[in-house]
Amino acid sequence: MKYISILFISIVLINNITKSQNKDKYYIESKFHYGFIAQHRPTMNDLIKYSSKSIDLLIGKQTFGKKYWEQLYRYPSYGIGYYWVDLGNPSMLGNANALYFFVNIPVFYNNKYSIDYNMASGLSYLQKGNKAIGSHFNVYVNFSTNIKYRLYRNLWIVSGVGATHFSNGAIKMPNLGINLLTYRIGFKYNFKNDSIKNIVHDIPKLKNKNQIKITFGAGIKEMKPDGGHQYFVSSYVLDYCRILNHKRRIGLGFDFFHDNSLYKELEKEGYINPSANDIRRYGLHLSHELTISRLSIIFHLGIYLKSKWKEQGVVYQRAALNYRLVDNLHLNISLKTYKGIADYVEFGFAYSFLW
Repeated sequence: MKYISILFISIVLINNITKSQNKDKYYIESKFHYGFIAQHRPTMNDLIKYSSKSIDLLIGKQTFGKKYWEQLYRYPSYGIGYYWVDLGNPSMLGNANALYFFVNIPVFYNNKYSIDYNMASGLSYLQKGNKAIGSHFNVYVNFSTNIKYRLYRNLWIVSGVGATHFSNGAIKMPNLGINLLTYRIGFKYNFKNDSIKNIVHDIPKLKNKNQIKITFGAGIKEMKPDGGHQYFVSSYVLDYCRILNHKRRIGLGFDFFHDNSLYKELEKEGYINPSANDIRRYGLHLSHELTISRLSIIFHLGIYLKSKWKEQGVVYQRAALNYRLVDNLHLNISLKTYKGIADYVEFGFAYSFLW
């Protein structure tokens, strides 16, 4: 009953919004998901009992070319959503809830059907801490591909497959993460018809082709055993990026890492009273940046130039979301990983200049 109430209230709210903003196109979409937890660690075997079942409800705004970046991405949509999942093991996992932001980018579309991919990220709450994730509050990430088919005027049927990930970024152990693979089916309802035509722009030429960016980030991480001490971590990043076009940038960067947990790790390896210099690590990385309006999705692949702690290997990765507040100042959240395992999450800011 409460899900019907949420659906009803959402429809009323969005209908009122669309009446007051005649030139904008809003929609509501709801899907049922059926799938399973992917066992990526042997220790998760006893957590996986039954299939997972979930629903999600989202409210989206369909772009039609008010800004030229919308044309570059074939007129995507974006919005907010709510996700609920029964993880298939009531006694050990329970269920999870998430609130998220999403962007939906078409690969192909016409008046009858569309093929697209969807990226979503937000905050989740897991009912029960367990041997996979030790915290209740976690990050929610979803990636899916969908096919939409118009049934009648403003009503579409939606079907697709996707992957969902829950993790706390090593803020609290354990942090093996939970990964769901699902099939989903549902409906999309547009509050306006397609009478508003997409705007086609003359894409402007690039004004600048080079960028320097300085990023600072900080966070905390917890080391094993579970429930252990939390340590302060931070990093400075210096990047040079070559701007290829309005969507993509590639670059080369230098990392400076400060990780207080390494005092303990180096002592385990026989170092006596490790110094601040002993725990500092330096690295070099390649970068790729995908820009969607003010938001950038960034990936780094790096190698350590200097690291006295060898257990994590010489290769590291970083995935980041960067939001431009004003011309040169950005908010930044990033996840540093090694061998596909989360090391820690950082929050910070960046300053950039172009020429």
